[in-house]
Amino acid sequence: MSYKPLVSVIMSVNRDDGKLSQTIDSLLNQTFINYEIIIINDGKSISVSKIIKKYKDSRIKYYELEKKGLTACLNYGIKVSRGILIARQDCGDISLPNRLQTQVDYLNNNKKIKLVGTFI
Repeated sequence: MSYKPLVSVIMSVNRDDGKLSQTIDSLLNQTFINYEIIIINDGKSISVSKIIKKYKDSRIKYYELEKKGLTACLNYGIKVSRGILIARQDCGDISLPNRLQTQVDYLNNNKKIKLVGTFI
């Protein structure tokens, strides 16, 4: 039986602004555990590749694409995602440890709501 995550976190990256590792670490340290992280290297940046390949976590799914732009990369991420819910993360953003759990709980408790976000 293969693992199917509830949430797919999608992030497109075209360069490291010095915070890529912090961003990934914040996602790996979530209290919610049923998720995958899809990272798309938009333009095959060598510096981005070096950072991501240091991680040996099976939740990270890494893809390198020719330069496509943010929208095309996010659409690709949705296409390859396995989760029922999609979460977005930008490089440089830091997620609090309970971010995914809070958002999933809110959606589960408010069935008419289809989209949640943060404003920090």
